[in-house]
Amino acid sequence: MEQTTPPADGRRASIESLARAVAQSPDGIAVLAWQGEILYANPAWMEMHGYSAEESIGRRIQDLYPGDALAHLAAETVRRLSVQESYEVEISHSKRDGTPFQAWLITTLLRDEQGNPNGFVLTARDVTEWNRLKEALQSEKARLEQQYRRQEALASVELAINEPDELTTTLNRIVAIVTELLPASGGASILLWDAVNQTYSVSASSVPRQPLALAAQRARGQGGATRWIIDNKRPVVVSDSQNDPFAANPMLIEFGLHAYVGVPLLAGNICLGVLYALDTEIRDYSANDVDFLSTLAARAGAAISKVQLYERLRETNALLHEQASDLAVRNIDLDAFAHTVAHDLKNPLTSIMGYAEILLDDYDFLSDAERREFLGYRES
Repeated sequence: MEQTTPPADGRRASIESLARAVAQSPDGIAVLAWQGEILYANPAWMEMHGYSAEESIGRRIQDLYPGDALAHLAAETVRRLSVQESYEVEISHSKRDGTPFQAWLITTLLRDEQGNPNGFVLTARDVTEWNRLKEALQSEKARLEQQYRRQEALASVELAINEPDELTTTLNRIVAIVTELLPASGGASILLWDAVNQTYSVSASSVPRQPLALAAQRARGQGGATRWIIDNKRPVVVSDSQNDPFAANPMLIEFGLHAYVGVPLLAGNICLGVLYALDTEIRDYSANDVDFLSTLAARAGAAISKVQLYERLRETNALLHEQASDLAVRNIDLDAFAHTVAHDLKNPLTSIMGYAEILLDDYDFLSDAERREFLGYRES
């Protein structure tokens, strides 16, 4: 007759092997009665939670971890297990001493011989380090993607610098790049400085609802961050306008701006203005952010400088053309004058040359009176 159940020795060996596997598992495993009493917990579970076997076996898990979070998780687990055999969820938990950790928790429903639910098996894996590595990887990936996008944007600006007729488009492009890639939730602007007239002008801005003329008018000529940046040719970073060393311009508060960074637009040793990035929230700008802005500001300064050089060359060429035209007119007048003089002198010179030839030919035959007459000599 075929034996349908293993012998007692075989069952015992199987149970012992299972017990060893559970005890040696790197995952925390616990068996709970229906009301939450801990019937068994392996060493990994106890290490994960910071309780010894004596402190945990026989106690309800809700007594070890009181609070609304566990109660909410238990209620949600029971609800899920009413329609499925197991429920998986990632939870934020803490050890007995308060050390936080994240765990991936699998709850499996246990049933009695009649099929009625009578307990749970909890399997927990500490994923704290895994999550840390995953977050670090995601952060590095995001940083590299941002760096790539920034480099790509810088390359597009570099190409536009060589188009003097596209200065306005280039500066607007720079402002858009700052707004998108810094990012600057409050917008960005380029404020130009006229050192001769001691005035400001805004060449480009993405600050919502802020007219360009208003920003230029309300920029402080003395005492503000803008003038300090221009005079010192160095960046200014303010993470919270409440702590602004320059006593934040009221315009920042008016437009709901709480943080800013400004970098100088340099052309050689001359400061042409300031590139600003603004934020509607308190923000800690990184060194990488400031470097990115400074690189964009250098591109803007180069573009403006090239246009100024182009304008000076055009003005010089126009002046040279005007001078050449004036010289041509003068040459025409001089030719006309020379022609007139030559015409007016032709007859007198002919007479003089005729008398001179007579004197040369007949000098010895002429009397002194005749010689004087030919020479037009008159005694005083």
